[in-house]
Amino acid sequence: MINKKEVIVFSKSVAPGEKGTVAERIKADATVQEVTAKFYFGQERALKVNPYIHKTRNRIEQLLTYPEGTDPFIAGDDDYFKYDTAVEVSNDDFVKVDFENTSVDNAYDLVVTVTVDYLGGKQRAWWYYAKQH
Repeated sequence: MINKKEVIVFSKSVAPGEKGTVAERIKADATVQEVTAKFYFGQERALKVNPYIHKTRNRIEQLLTYPEGTDPFIAGDDDYFKYDTAVEVSNDDFVKVDFENTSVDNAYDLVVTVTVDYLGGKQRAWWYYAKQH
């Protein structure tokens, strides 16, 4: 077991009209505990991002819930979003962020962080509670 937290930083310039995916491998059983997204002034919701977990056997587990009838992505303009999560992940799963820049004129900066807590593995919440009592 790895006794640490890892902050995975997805940061890149996204060209006008560009879309794609960035990814990082999970190094041991763990819990994803936080996702943040920063959108700079002037982006006007043109940069759309969706962070998620790509598990073995091509299963996808969303880190965030997008209710029916809402946008299935995060976007903003001069905004910073912080989402607390508790999603179990396994060794060799991948944290991925899909992105799309719908602007035809401007490149925008993608800045998404995902905090992975390896301490306690998948049972972080149970392990932490047991340690306190």
